[in-house]
Amino acid sequence: MPYPGLDGEQGFTLIEVLVTVLVLALGLLGMAGLQSLGIRNTHSAYLLSQATAEAYNILDCIRANRTAAEAGAYNISLGSTPSGASLAAGDLANWKARLANVLPSGQGSPRTQAQ
Repeated sequence: MPYPGLDGEQGFTLIEVLVTVLVLALGLLGMAGLQSLGIRNTHSAYLLSQATAEAYNILDCIRANRTAAEAGAYNISLGSTPSGASLAAGDLANWKARLANVLPSGQGSPRTQAQ
């Protein structure tokens, strides 16, 4: 028998409460997934920006030392270490050290070509 003054409604049932909790939990899981995706994409964009900045850095070094670049002094394979005491070898050694510090794989290989 309903309580007087409640017009036949006695409150929430357990099923209504469980459905509400389920909907809220799914919403929170969805928000956590979006947050995780956003963080992952932000980190990827950061690494791309770092790689681009380092590419411009070595290009500036090559432009500053054009004669050596045209002679192939900046051509170096992935994973190899620059040798010698030339300006180009120093530029490459510094550049490879910076790549190792800012990028996960930390390798690069500029290839120059005389025109």
